[in-house]
Amino acid sequence: RSSISTLDIDSRSWVRMSVQGERPPPRKHAQIACVQNSLWLYGGHDDVGDVSGDLYQFVVVPGKEEWKQVVADCAPPARTYHTAVRWQRQLGCRAEVVVLGGFDGKSPCGDMQILNVGIGVWSSVPHSGFGPR
Repeated sequence: RSSISTLDIDSRSWVRMSVQGERPPPRKHAQIACVQNSLWLYGGHDDVGDVSGDLYQFVVVPGKEEWKQVVADCAPPARTYHTAVRWQRQLGCRAEVVVLGGFDGKSPCGDMQILNVGIGVWSSVPHSGFGPR
């Protein structure tokens, strides 16, 4: 079962949060990137190795913590063992989630995808040569 805990720095103790919404199913090798007041969870695989391409947003607002499944347009192929980071093109622009590489269950993914969290749309970054493996 998915759960979220926070570390209270003053008491040096972990506290399990009371979280609302549709929790993502348990998974391995998913990635989370933090953008503004949300954590964005993408991909991973389950215990039998089925690769996931679903996207979840965990809204971090004190007293209103909530999971939401997000259906974004132009979603990339499902993947696991990838990297996801927060990226901001320039100061003043909204940050985005960048997903790089991974494995789709059959072969390596050598691409880079960007999620615009403001409008919920994925875009693929064109490149030449060999991608990451």
